[in-house]
Amino acid sequence: MNKIIEVDKVMKCYETFKALSNISFSVWEGEILCFLGPNGAGKSTLIINIYTKLQVSNRVEAIKKALENGLIT
Repeated sequence: MNKIIEVDKVMKCYETFKALSNISFSVWEGEILCFLGPNGAGKSTLIINIYTKLQVSNRVEAIKKALENGLIT
């Protein structure tokens, strides 16, 4: 199996509010991933940052093949 997403120590702040703090995980080909949490927990912020790679304080690496094959939508 191939690693299709690697997220390493992602942080995101809005002024003084810390939306994400040191989020790390990997997703392997064939896995199904689900983000669960209450409103305001940072689920959408994390997904947007993975997809766009914008405004992330540290490193998010999405493998190009996953995007080309439609594994990230």
